[in-house]
Amino acid sequence: MNPALLTPPSADQQRLLDKQRRLTQLLKESNDTLHYHDLRRTGLEGTRNAYQAQLAEVTTQLNAPPPPPHG
Repeated sequence: MNPALLTPPSADQQRLLDKQRRLTQLLKESNDTLHYHDLRRTGLEGTRNAYQAQLAEVTTQLNAPPPPPHG
């Protein structure tokens, strides 16, 4: 078993996890909305792309190896 999975997330990791969850929900809501509206009319496509970019950045940060301990 990976010991990293057993340790609680740091405050920074928890903030990133919360942000990831929030962005995932926003993307889902924007996707649901896009099914009912024309993209060109609503302007939601740009917002959705921004959510996707932020989500990708947060996911990259979460998957990055932890910094080496200061010593």
